[in-house]
Amino acid sequence: MFFHRLMHAWCSMLRRGSNWLLWWLNLRLILAPLLQPHLLLVLLPNQTRRATARLKEELVRKDEHFLQTKDELTRDAAKSYAAGFEDALAQVAYVHPGVDLSQTGLTKTIVDGKLVDAN
Repeated sequence: MFFHRLMHAWCSMLRRGSNWLLWWLNLRLILAPLLQPHLLLVLLPNQTRRATARLKEELVRKDEHFLQTKDELTRDAAKSYAAGFEDALAQVAYVHPGVDLSQTGLTKTIVDGKLVDAN
């Protein structure tokens, strides 16, 4: 009922040629604590709805860019880790030429004195 009265007053003010923007701002201040935020979107002018849609599109683009960058960084980190492991094996083979390193690998670990898969 309260909402209906406010809308009626708003429409009558618009018909009389009152400053609708000023009245709109006052209406939002009055209704903000009373209504859910998504209900206020119904009352927003078209320009604000278009601006909100543009912001949502921009956020989606930025989110996609973030996910793509994260995937690229993850791949780069994995490549660096593998290259570092290969370099370490080459250094051990150089310092200890008689040691057999064929059973070592990126996913191996030592458990109870034995070399096993970490997975």
